[in-house]
Amino acid sequence: MIVTMLGDLEIEHLAIMRRLRKANGRQVLAELNKKKDLAYTTVSTTLERLYKKGYLEEKFNQKEEEKTMFMCLRTQKRNLQKAYLTNLFTYLAKML
Repeated sequence: MIVTMLGDLEIEHLAIMRRLRKANGRQVLAELNKKKDLAYTTVSTTLERLYKKGYLEEKFNQKEEEKTMFMCLRTQKRNLQKAYLTNLFTYLAKML
């Protein structure tokens, strides 16, 4: 798995998902819009990127025809540790 650095928006999405544990794009949008005005497409794209990076897992509900994202704490912890170390080493390499 390739570990990539997380942007500010991705970090905000992860913080919300950590609090909610399980949510769809509209629920995350409602939480984010308490602080800033974002489009649904921005939120859904960011959630999809987090899924592709391995920070979220997804489940498609055929009855509601909607995708729900959820956090697997074991996977999240491992990915966050890798991202932290990668970010730290990248920062240190720039300092040299």
